[in-house]
Amino acid sequence: MAIDPRWLEDLPRVPEVREEQGWRSEVTEAVYRVLVAGVDDSLRVLSLYWTMRLAEESERWHSIATGLPGFFGSEVGFLAVDESSPLVDRGRVGVTLLYDDPASGSNAEASPPLLLDPENDVRLGRYSFPIVTQPATFTPQLHISNPLGSVACWAKARASSQQPREGWLTAEHVLSGGTTVTFSDLTPGTLVDKAGGCADIAVVSPPDKSSAPATPLRLSPVPTMGTVVNLYDQTGASKTATVKGINDTFAGTPSKSLPVTFSMDDHGTSGDSGSFIEDVKTKDFVGMYLGTYNDKLGTGSKLGVGLAALYVAGLMDMECYR
Repeated sequence: MAIDPRWLEDLPRVPEVREEQGWRSEVTEAVYRVLVAGVDDSLRVLSLYWTMRLAEESERWHSIATGLPGFFGSEVGFLAVDESSPLVDRGRVGVTLLYDDPASGSNAEASPPLLLDPENDVRLGRYSFPIVTQPATFTPQLHISNPLGSVACWAKARASSQQPREGWLTAEHVLSGGTTVTFSDLTPGTLVDKAGGCADIAVVSPPDKSSAPATPLRLSPVPTMGTVVNLYDQTGASKTATVKGINDTFAGTPSKSLPVTFSMDDHGTSGDSGSFIEDVKTKDFVGMYLGTYNDKLGTGSKLGVGLAALYVAGLMDMECYR
């Protein structure tokens, strides 16, 4: 997995002595050790360790988060992509609490990102990580007319049946509440499986499956801060982006109510929902593109949002092909 070193300059090294690593949960520590087993990239280990250690402390900010009107997610990772942002004054890595206050109205009335007092910082040993509250909205990126979005890869899913249901993996919002789509070759597609709940996942099947991809895809480990990815669009073209942060639920059991999303410093355009995101180095399947987080301040700032492939495959009991 490729990691951009510029994004990790402020992170302290991983304690070499196991007892000094400070894990709160034996389960989380075990997951961490599985993920880093055989990894010879010290930057990847650094990113994984601090992401997982911070996520373990989520109880510390959930009381703050539940007091935010329209709270919809918390991310562990970089506080701001812009190096000149005042959010990085106390360090670039921490926790971002995302909320969409329905009472804030227009952009002009929105509150700016707020760096909370140091007394709220997450302290891990000698190190301190700030918490930021960020007003934002999530916007799915789809077309008004067919085809509504994109597909990530071919899938065999068992979310609703022990018998695998085959088709193209996409975001459920692409179907706009319906059960059919029209593919770019003008053939119809039918919904054959979905995750339901808050998980934005669907599988749509074409009439003819004879030419379906047969090469298995490897799933990427958790895309933590600094991970460099290729973000594909509806035409099949790609561009690089860097993961800013990941939802603090990523280490738990896959749940329909707790989707594991991650944000990136670049984004797609209308019609890209459901498209493929891969690791720039290994070409492993990192995630499926969903849309953007938009700054409510009217600055035009946007972050791309993806759904982690490991979460998608686990929730759907699914194999992926491309």
